[in-house]
Amino acid sequence: MSNLRTLETPQSVETAIAEVNAKWLWGGVVIGLLVMQIVMCVVAAILAVQSEATNVLPDYYEKAVHYENASPIQPNSTHAK
Repeated sequence: MSNLRTLETPQSVETAIAEVNAKWLWGGVVIGLLVMQIVMCVVAAILAVQSEATNVLPDYYEKAVHYENASPIQPNSTHAK
């Protein structure tokens, strides 16, 4: 009636082998997903560090201060109120 096994319940060899295989399978799935996450994080960190988009620009403050003067698109002064 109960789904719980006691120590006295005999178990077939096939059932024991199936349990061991299931334990290894699902344990391997969990470990595999954790390893995959670590590998993806390392790859993302390496790609982020090697990117030239994160380089420091020389004289960035002066370029920002004079951005409007260097911008090729000038605002339309006729619409200003």
